[in-house]
Amino acid sequence: MSKAKSQFLNIVWLFIGTGMLVSYPTPLSSDNRLLSTNSYTVIMVALWLAVIYYLSRKWIIKITKLDVIGGVILSFFYNFTFMISAGLDDSNRGITLVGTYYLNHSLLDCMFSIFAMLSWAFVLTYTIAALRTYCISKLQLKETYSSPHPFKILGCMMLIWSLTIITYYPGQISWDALRQFCEFEGRHLAYLNFTYTPTNHQPWFVTLIFGSLFKIGQKLVNTNFGVFTVVLFQTIITGIIYSIATSVVWKKVGKLGGILTFILFASPVFSTYAITIDKSTIYYALCVAYYLVFLKLLDSAKQGVNSSYEYLLYLIISFSFLNLGMTQNISSS
Repeated sequence: MSKAKSQFLNIVWLFIGTGMLVSYPTPLSSDNRLLSTNSYTVIMVALWLAVIYYLSRKWIIKITKLDVIGGVILSFFYNFTFMISAGLDDSNRGITLVGTYYLNHSLLDCMFSIFAMLSWAFVLTYTIAALRTYCISKLQLKETYSSPHPFKILGCMMLIWSLTIITYYPGQISWDALRQFCEFEGRHLAYLNFTYTPTNHQPWFVTLIFGSLFKIGQKLVNTNFGVFTVVLFQTIITGIIYSIATSVVWKKVGKLGGILTFILFASPVFSTYAITIDKSTIYYALCVAYYLVFLKLLDSAKQGVNSSYEYLLYLIISFSFLNLGMTQNISSS
């Protein structure tokens, strides 16, 4: 590649990065569509483009029609999501399309919006192509790499999570979980003349688990330890699932993929979820478990192996997965 062409492509990448920073401010305004972008978005875009640029120099990435279609569709949804929600504030409630202001207010606004869509479409297309290239050339369907034992991964993860667990002892209770505790105990609010009764507004299956564990810890030590008992249960369940997921990625993708997965699950994002009593904490972990078992069943089917244990595990996780996800406003009989 000639020096002039290389410099031209660098300018193009910079131009595309600028397009990704175009925003759709609320209240509606044409004056600060670039300046209203926060620093986190700037850092994310810079890192994203740096990775894409590095891969474009390292690999031979061929873009297909499906890559382009996928990139355009994702760019459309991304931009129109922000565009439709733009302008919605306390004085403008409900489902409206005031955000189309950024398409029809002026030619300059329309050009900015189109510029943003094209920039995102280009980057997303290239990202899809890069991922496809990596999966074809690097990813092994068979477990060809060695991985640390899941319990070793779990031990390291718990060591890191312990910083969050100790700091926020006995744990955090979300508003939904607080209501679940009140329903489990049949709490009566005298000043409102209101008594909580069992409902399925939050999954009753989860309410029974949380309430029972809380009562056990409360009777053993005190109320704080009751809260911690639920947190400990969540931490163990989610930690085991995320450790197994890390091990699977490590075996299939390699050391780099395994380490990145471990860093993700060991991060404060997941540790703070683990110490927050909420149905979503275990639900998200079961999402991972569900797909892990599903992929295992697919691998077994490809190899012509039928395992009753795997089917039973799939049914158990599916049952738990569905029960944790149901939040219907139906009173329990």
